[in-house]
Amino acid sequence: GANFTKATIGFANFTGDNLTHANFAGANMGGSGLPVGYFGIFTNANLTGANLAGNDLRASVLAGANLTGANLSNIYVETCNLCRVGPPGMDLVGANLTRTDLEGSNLGGIGFDLGNNIWSQTTCPDGTNSDYVGHTCVNNLGP
Repeated sequence: GANFTKATIGFANFTGDNLTHANFAGANMGGSGLPVGYFGIFTNANLTGANLAGNDLRASVLAGANLTGANLSNIYVETCNLCRVGPPGMDLVGANLTRTDLEGSNLGGIGFDLGNNIWSQTTCPDGTNSDYVGHTCVNNLGP
């Protein structure tokens, strides 16, 4: 339940930390507003139920992070950077991917569990809009 609202997370290392239900609303997570190499590291962190809504995650490292039930609405991941969250077994169950741009990411075949996600106006990895392909990107995960 930690509150990181509007915090600058650059260079923060949360590797393996328990950030269950943490609030990162409005936090600067290492996107375009920070210099190259200035990003948050969340490798193997527990972000279950965390609020990451509206964050620019292009440079953040989320490898192995547990995002079960995390709010990812309006996040910005740009081109293959969401796949950084991805060793096999990464859990995105219940993630809110509303208006998230996943185009160019290759999420197919890397073991993500995408059950119960919210796919609304999501740009799928192959460029299709989730609203026009059954309100999901599950069948459109590869470029």
